[in-house]
Amino acid sequence: KLPWNDRRMLYVPWSWCVTAALTFLPVGVTLMAVFVRLKPKTSLHGDARFANDRELRQFEYQGEYKNTSK
Repeated sequence: KLPWNDRRMLYVPWSWCVTAALTFLPVGVTLMAVFVRLKPKTSLHGDARFANDRELRQFEYQGEYKNTSK
């Protein structure tokens, strides 16, 4: 057993960190890979599409706007 004032005791916390990293890092990487694969794939800009001419016609200016809230 090492005494608390031994110089080698300085490395004990680092050895715990290395042990924890070697234990949990592969598990974390595996879980992240699984979650990324399960997420539905979308394109870079989402699933947006451009409106066709028929859909754009309703937004064309057709003269003075009318108050339709009455």
